[in-house]
Amino acid sequence: TTAIHIFSIALVLFFINMFMGVFGSLLVGFEQMRYSSAISIISTILLGCGTFIFLSSGYGLSGLIYNNALITIFVTIANVVVARRLFPQMELNPFRYFSKATLKQIAGFSWKVQVSNITQLMIFQIDVVLLSHFVGLTAVGFYEIANRIAQQARGFISTLFSPMIPAASALHAHEQHEQIAGLYRLFFKYMSVVAVPLSLAIFAL
Repeated sequence: TTAIHIFSIALVLFFINMFMGVFGSLLVGFEQMRYSSAISIISTILLGCGTFIFLSSGYGLSGLIYNNALITIFVTIANVVVARRLFPQMELNPFRYFSKATLKQIAGFSWKVQVSNITQLMIFQIDVVLLSHFVGLTAVGFYEIANRIAQQARGFISTLFSPMIPAASALHAHEQHEQIAGLYRLFFKYMSVVAVPLSLAIFAL
């Protein structure tokens, strides 16, 4: 019963993130990285604090999914509020602005992204499913504690270097391919400086 309850909440959160993620993509698409990075960093900190609070209070695996729900609500509201302030002319009226041609154009690209998201979800969650089936939910709770630490570290590094994507896109638009290669090398060096010590610190835990 607990597993079904957790899975149901996770499924709802997945669809919320899928549909409401358009506001976060709007910030990234218009290269408003200071806002998207700030939201990501704050949500990462809140997720880590919430994980500690829920687990220390004895809520176990259910507490982790409740924490995820709170973070999803925060990120959704933050993205919507920031998007509305940056683009006050934006209107949420699908009946007025619906375009079949535009929908077809977006769908031609977005279905590939969604397949990638679903595949990523399966890859990162299949271990939890197998662990709960063969060992039990108690072991999953302990596993999730360590897994969350690794996820927070990964999210922190990804947030720091997320500006590389729009920068590379701008260089590609101006056909500055040599600068793109230099940009990748520069970001890789800085990422190594941050990621290696952080990974070693996590291993030490």
